Amino acid sequence: MKISMLNKILIDKYSEFLESIDVEINGNRPWDLTVHNPDVF
Repeated sequence: MKISMLNKILIDKYSEFLESIDVEINGNRPWDLTVHNPDVF
């Protein structure tokens, strides 16, 4: 799968926001988000 530059920027911004509330994308803790469909971004 190819991630466009815009998608990369959005993923980075979402990750930055989520880090501020102690949540990770595809992290291993129960409260972390798991993304099954990268088209979400």
